[in-house]
Amino acid sequence: MNNQGLSPTLAAVVPTIPQNEACIIALKAAHQHLSTPIFNHSMRVYHYAQWFTDNDPNIQLPDAQSFDLQTPTPDLIFLASIFHDFGTARCSHNDKEPLRFEVEGANAAVNLIRKHSYSSSSYREVWIAIACHSSPHIAEHIGPLSRLIRLAVQTDFSIISKRKAHDLAEGLEMQFPRLDVEKTLSDEIVKQALERREKAPHVSWPWNLLRAYEEDPGWEGVNKEF
Repeated sequence: MNNQGLSPTLAAVVPTIPQNEACIIALKAAHQHLSTPIFNHSMRVYHYAQWFTDNDPNIQLPDAQSFDLQTPTPDLIFLASIFHDFGTARCSHNDKEPLRFEVEGANAAVNLIRKHSYSSSSYREVWIAIACHSSPHIAEHIGPLSRLIRLAVQTDFSIISKRKAHDLAEGLEMQFPRLDVEKTLSDEIVKQALERREKAPHVSWPWNLLRAYEEDPGWEGVNKEF
């Protein structure tokens, strides 16, 4: 894989991700367009997801055959991970039809991977995993990749869940510092919703964050609904 033109930061990251063109392009896009805290979070999510795939026999992914879906491959895990919060990036927004950030990120991911040699079922798996990652119970049961991304996201935001991968967590947070990602992510989602209310449909997670902000706009900490 030709890594020419990559910054030193990205050049150090590339060997840790799947070595194909779609993943390298996705990495570059995420690094360019996401805030550093959200980019770092997305990288940690990928490594947690891969760790659970390789090390936790009790992950209890839904049976891929019963869903007529393939077992998640490292490249699909990476693409879903790195794009799962890509909807916070301005470049992903559809101004004609504003959508909640999860769907904007899912659409951006599919727009990229359609340019590469993936099946339509792979598009759909990645889209679902990203679009549903903030939807409890749905994400865990709609398919293997979606469940894996949901588990990895929960792990990065939960001290209790992180205990399973304690050694990995310490190393990841040194390589990809947290940088108050909880506040950064919630603030980005609220900012979008204040600009276009359609991006926070009623009872969605963006709506919960927006509601909490509007109830106490002077609050300077992490959004109370995070």
